[in-house]
Amino acid sequence: MENNDNTPTDVVESDDNVTEPAPEPTEDSEEEAVDVEALKAEMESLKKDNEDLADKLAKKRITKRKSNQADSKKETQSDGLDYAQKAFLNTEGIKEFDFVEKQMKESGIHDVEKILANGYFQAQLKEHRDSVAVKEATPSGTRTDSKPSNTKVDYWIDKGELPPNDADNVKLRREVVNERIKRSKSGNNFSQQAIVDAFN
Repeated sequence: MENNDNTPTDVVESDDNVTEPAPEPTEDSEEEAVDVEALKAEMESLKKDNEDLADKLAKKRITKRKSNQADSKKETQSDGLDYAQKAFLNTEGIKEFDFVEKQMKESGIHDVEKILANGYFQAQLKEHRDSVAVKEATPSGTRTDSKPSNTKVDYWIDKGELPPNDADNVKLRREVVNERIKRSKSGNNFSQQAIVDAFN
């Protein structure tokens, strides 16, 4: 249809079969179109800012995790073996936890499985166990004492002599003489030496 002004207008049909003219574009619709473009540009910049913030946050989380892992490694290294490692060693038949911890620090290997697979560690463990077994098997108070027998008072009393007259033996000589006097006063009337030689 045409209008009386002889200007063509668009006709919009509705459901009632009534034709209405289409709304003409106004200045408000042009501003809305411009506003839509501005909003799209603003959304793009916000989206980019949001992505940058997300990247920064992700980087902070990663560095925080790494520092937490480093702290936990330092704690396990400084605290020694934890319960799980001790349980693992116990199942492997190793009860020398202090020795294992010392070897781990010396070698720089902080994984229990790796240290057990190490041949050098196995040799050191065997040597350690052998030395402990020898110490436990040696009775105390035997001739393996730190002092030699000729520096003991009982040795010289049993021998019936005094130690050599040296500057080193002055104290020992006094102790031997004092012990002889003490024993003679104690009422021991029997000699420590055999008299069998006098009858021969």
